[in-house]
This record gives sequence, C-alpha cells and structure tokens, in this order.
Amino acid sequence: MKNVLLGVLLLLSSLGYAQHDEAYVDKLVSEFTASLTGRNINTYLLSKRYCEGRIEMFKLENGRMCSSKGTYYAVYLFWNENDNAMIKKIDNCGLFYSLELNDDGVMTFINQHKNEIKNNPVKPYKMATAASGPISSTEIHSCKREIAFQDELANSFEQSFRLFDLTNDAKEANLNFASNNELKVVELDQRMGTTIEQMENKFRRQ
Repeated sequence: MKNVLLGVLLLLSSLGYAQHDEAYVDKLVSEFTASLTGRNINTYLLSKRYCEGRIEMFKLENGRMCSSKGTYYAVYLFWNENDNAMIKKIDNCGLFYSLELNDDGVMTFINQHKNEIKNNPVKPYKMATAASGPISSTEIHSCKREIAFQDELANSFEQSFRLFDLTNDAKEANLNFASNNELKVVELDQRMGTTIEQMENKFRRQ
C-alpha cells in the first residue's frame, strides 16, 4: 500500500499540481469583465454553477494537474461583441477561449425581462410542516446557481438559488414549487443551461 501511495505522490509531483478555490475563480472573472469594459463592452451576463463539496481534477495541456479546492466552480459569461453573441467559460483551473454562439437568444431574453428577473427571486423550499426534511441526501440539494447582470448604464443585479428550491424532493411538497418554476430567472437559467450544454465540448483551455 505504501508503495502505491508513494507512486501516486511521485506521479503528481512529476506532473505538477495546483489547487484553486472560489476566490481564484472570482479574481479571473473580475479580470475578464474588466477586459470587456476596456473594449467598451458594458453589458454582460454571468452564470456561476456549482455543487458544494464537489471536486474536479484535470490534466492540463502542459501536463500539470489541477484540482478544485473544496468545490468546483464553473462560470459562464455571455455578451455581444461586433454583432456576434459570445460565451466564455472560467473555472478553478483557469480560462477557456471565448466562443461565438449561433444566436443571441440568451442576451435578448435577459434584456427583455431584466426587471422581472431582478425583482422576482426564487423563494426557499417551503413545507407545511417545518419539521419535515429531505427524503434523502441527493446531489441536487447542494447545487446552486448564481446569476449576475450588468448593462451599459451600469445597472446591475444578482440572483441566486438552490436547485432544491425548484423541486418537490422533501417529505412534504414544496409550497413554492409552481411559482418558483414559473419565474423568468428560472427560465433564464434553463436557457443558459441549454446553450452551455451545446457548447461544453467545444471549450478549450487558454
């Protein structure tokens, strides 16, 4: 057993190893949004998607290993540039190259519904009997979404919610289930999710 552990440690040492946390991801996001502002792009949408405690490890092109520290965070930015709809991914291990989208449906949706999205957040899972708890501990209970938007007038807002709040996965039904799932912020998240799923295999690290 000791020989196996020693072999793993030697392999990681030879490949190089790094761990990065949420603060590192937020720093990269801030730097990139600053670069957008520097190009006079002041309207953008951000989606941070994560499940608390979920760890991911990647082998980078230079052969080094990189892992999330504690929780893996994936951030996706949407914006329009030179009449093109764009998307960029940033995670615990760095930035990915920006990609052009086939349409600007996500940005059109947020611009059309930004006031409703800003003023109508997802409500927490509400049960008739407070003593009731989740049926079981499933991954979705720890998964969260954070959404941030800024426009050219420097108007900005943020929304966040747990995926659990959109379910009926407790011993009692969620009294906010129907109203939560009708919200524009949830529809926006679903639209972003569809686009992200379509583009995921195309992202390449910088």
